This record gives sequence, C-alpha cells and structure tokens, in this order.
Amino acid sequence: MFTKLSEAISTDLRGCTTPPAIRMLERHGKKFSCSSNDSTRLVAITQFKSDCKRVQSFNISLSAEEISEAKLFIEKTLQLGTQHICERYGIETYPQQILPMAIFGHEDFLSFGKGASSDAVGLTHILDKLSKDKVSYTERSLFFVRYLKGYHAETFELLLSNLKAKRYQCVQGSRLTTVPKNSETDRVIACEPTINMWFQLAFGRFLQQSLKSIGLDITNQQTINQAYARSGSLFCQQFKDPFCTIDLKSASDSISMELLRLLFPPCIVQIIEMLRSPNISVDGELIELPMVSTMGNGFTFPLLTLVCSALVYTANKRLRGGHINWRHTAVFGDDIIVRRSVYHSTVDLLERAGFLVNLSKSYSVGLFRESCGGDYYDGRFITPAYITYLDSDEDVRVALNILYEWSSRHFYLEEAIKYLLSLLKNKPNLVPLCFSYDSGILYPVHYGPSKVSFYQRTVKPKFFKEPRGFKTWAYLSGFLTSTRDPKSLKEAIIIDSSETDGKDFDCYISRECQSRYVLRGFRYPFPWDTLKETRESDWWDRPKYVPIGRVLTKSEKIRWAFLVDLSFLG
Repeated sequence: MFTKLSEAISTDLRGCTTPPAIRMLERHGKKFSCSSNDSTRLVAITQFKSDCKRVQSFNISLSAEEISEAKLFIEKTLQLGTQHICERYGIETYPQQILPMAIFGHEDFLSFGKGASSDAVGLTHILDKLSKDKVSYTERSLFFVRYLKGYHAETFELLLSNLKAKRYQCVQGSRLTTVPKNSETDRVIACEPTINMWFQLAFGRFLQQSLKSIGLDITNQQTINQAYARSGSLFCQQFKDPFCTIDLKSASDSISMELLRLLFPPCIVQIIEMLRSPNISVDGELIELPMVSTMGNGFTFPLLTLVCSALVYTANKRLRGGHINWRHTAVFGDDIIVRRSVYHSTVDLLERAGFLVNLSKSYSVGLFRESCGGDYYDGRFITPAYITYLDSDEDVRVALNILYEWSSRHFYLEEAIKYLLSLLKNKPNLVPLCFSYDSGILYPVHYGPSKVSFYQRTVKPKFFKEPRGFKTWAYLSGFLTSTRDPKSLKEAIIIDSSETDGKDFDCYISRECQSRYVLRGFRYPFPWDTLKETRESDWWDRPKYVPIGRVLTKSEKIRWAFLVDLSFLG
C-alpha cells in the first residue's frame, strides 16, 4: 500500500520545483511504518555496537576553562532546582545541597514508565509490572530501597508490600530491544530493570525541575524551538545574526561516563552510577555500556538537555561574555538553536565533547530551518505530509486529513487522495475541524443537518482485583476508579490498607491493543462555520497536532472544503 501511495504522490508532484514539493518528494516516506524484520533489526544493533565503540574510544578534548564553565552552569542549575523543590514541597535541606534525597520518597516523583522493563514485555503499565512473578534490579540500586526503608517507611512499605510474595531477581543490566522506525532500520531501546526505572524516573523529574528553574521547561520547549526555527528561516537575510539549527546524531548514546565525571558534581555522578545499568544484554551477549544511558532510561532525555545546555552556555559565554539568554537560545534534547555568531563554536564544542553533529540536518545559511518536527522555508511551513499507518479505516481517515491539510496549503494531491479513498471500507463522514483526525473527514464549513456522525475510539480495560498495595499504585499512575477518591498518597495508603469488599476500588489498565471505533452521533450547533480568522490559541478552529506557525488561513480553509467536495462529494 505504501508503495502505491508513494507512486501516487510522485505522480501528483511530477515537475514541481517549489520548496514544499521538493521537501514532500524527498521526505514523505520517512515515517512509513514497516514491520520489524531481521535485516532492519540487524542494522539497528550494528549501529548501536558501533556507537558503543565510538564512545569508548573517544578522547574528550575540552580545555580546563571550558570544563570549568560547563561544570559551573550545571552546578548552579542543580542548586536552583534543589532550592525550588525544597521550597515547593517543604523539604528540609542545608545550604549548597544538590539533589535532596527526600524526592525519592515523595509522591510527585513516584511512578513507573508505561513501556516495557527487563522483566515485563509488551504494552505494560505499573500493574503489569507489579503482577509479574519476578521484579528485577541491579545490585547498586538497592541503596535507594534501603534509604526508603530508613527514612520513608510508608513509601517503602508501599513499594514492597505487594512484592513480598514475589521473587526478586538481581540482574547485571538492561535488555536491548528494537521497535520499528522506518523501512531501513529499527529504533534501539533499552528495557531497564523495574526497580531501577522507578528511581530513574524520580531522578529525571528532579533534572526536569532544575531545568525549569533556569527558564527551560522541556514540557513545552518543542513549540519554542519551532518558533525560533521559523524566525531563523524568515529573517536569515534581513538580520546579521539569525537563528541557526543544530541536530545531533545518536545523541542519547553519546554522553560518556568520562564526560559525566568531568561536568557533574561527585554526588550526582555517584547517584547516576547507582541508578544506571552498567551493562546491556544484546541477544544474550552482555555488553558493557561506555555511555551513561540509552533511550529507555528514565533520565536520559533531561540529562541530555542539561549537558547540551551547559555546552551551549560555554560557547555563548566565551564569545558573548554573558550568561545564556533563552531569547537567543533553545535546547530540547538533541535539537539545539543558537545565533549564527556562536553556531560554529557551538558545533566545535559539541564535537570535542563526544557528540556527532548531523551536518546534513543542521542549518546556518539559506532560507531553510528545521527543528522539532517543524520545517520552514522563508518563514513558510513546508513540513511534508507524514503518513505512518494504513492498516484500517481509521488510519486511512487520518492519512486523508493529513493530505487534505497539505493540499490546502500547497498542491492538490489528486491521485494520492483518490487512492486513499479507494481503501475506505465505510462511507466517509464529515466532521468539524475541532474533531480529531481519526473521527472523520475534517471539513471547515457545513450548512446541512446539525447532527454529526463521528467515529470514537473505545479501549477495552483490563481490571485487577489484587491485594493491598496494588490500588495505591493504581492511584499514583492514574488507573483507579473509586467511589471515594483519595486526595493524597497518605490517604490512598490508609484507604488501601483498610478491609474492603472490593466494591470501593477498581484497578484497570487501558489496553491500547484491544480497541475499536464506534460510530456515534453528536448534535452540533447549526450550522458550523470555521472560515472566520482566529488566533492561534483558538483550538476549535484548527486541526489537532498542528506545529507552531501553522494556523490555517481563511483561504486555506476554503480550499480545504473545495478539495473535499472535489474529491468525493461529486
């Protein structure tokens, strides 16, 4: 199916030489979902082993002054984060302390990840992991369990009460697995030991709060990066010092233990060494990890953001003589944006620290910029229409809406839309723009009946009836239905420990793999008309998942409606 769709897109854009068309032809197949196979898995594992050898053999060539500047930035950031957390949660601390250990017993820092762990495979949640026959950990991570036992008895009891009858398993590290990425390679992910992951996520939240204390909030940083990329594309010729984008390759696998020891305080290095997996199992072969962590670790992303921010700060201070200014800089993991005046020095510093700068996706000259999924040419949004799945009617509806949106801005992809319409098994239905992509064909204006038929996704839950400890974990993870909702962790523990007949609580997991779409009706205010000009914040007047700078104009909405009429309404 993807082959035919790609051929149809190529036919529609044959002879087009504009930047949106060229970008679409080059990149439209980037996210085609292909099943993982032996060849794509082998490519991913080979690349991972190559990254391990590269990190192990690389010699960091930072000067003493550069190391001092970056280390100072990290220390100040962590101290500000510690101060903010202690003030917010009323945690006692002493001057100049970095990382209050009390966060590992606080409910706001407790959680398990939603992905697989080394002993829980597949679509897993906390209740899956706690219901396994064995719970894995690395030997050094038990320090934190002992800490909870000594200083946070309630949390310690909560963590272990449901596990007392289980079997603990000490493992030497994480387990490598791969997931589909594209037709050429898989994506490598490390499945961390269960108990390690619990503490890794707590430490990751501390790093995230520390970054927020200096003005870098990674929860909404993507939109800021997109805005800066658009600005750099729009004003690259008018301004002498426009924004430039830097992209790193295999960034998550590039933070070496040597770099960690050079830049971070000894107490933080010690904690990371206890939380990380020192080894990784690759198809039964145990490999020592020369890097701090990989994708799958609970603190990899905020740690990467902090390290890159410190290196950017060092490059800025040496040339500009001042502190980092977030009006001139943006960092979101391996997506970095700086001014042109510090672009080359930043690239040089990153490379000498052990990172691989992807020069083919880094832009300092020309009208094009790319960051966090937003592609811009001369300020114009030209991100290709990425289609991932075509396995069901819902996937086809999403793909149709993506192509309609792209066509309303650029060129009518007639053959591609006709092909997707031929894949629909049910009659297409029109819905307003405020509906989701999978609910129907989005349509800006409609003067017919006010009743809207739309498809709604329903997920079949799995309910648990388990002993004490399960329901409190479900409360912490958001998978709890109750006739008396607890307002805090302490109240949840008290209620959970009381004798109940099982009617007060239902623990459940949303099974993403067991879902279906149901056709429902909705009485919409008659008529609906979204052709008026609106602000970017008006969510009802634009499709979901639209990056920054991509507000549909009135003419684009009119064209969208015209193309829908033209393609299948006669």
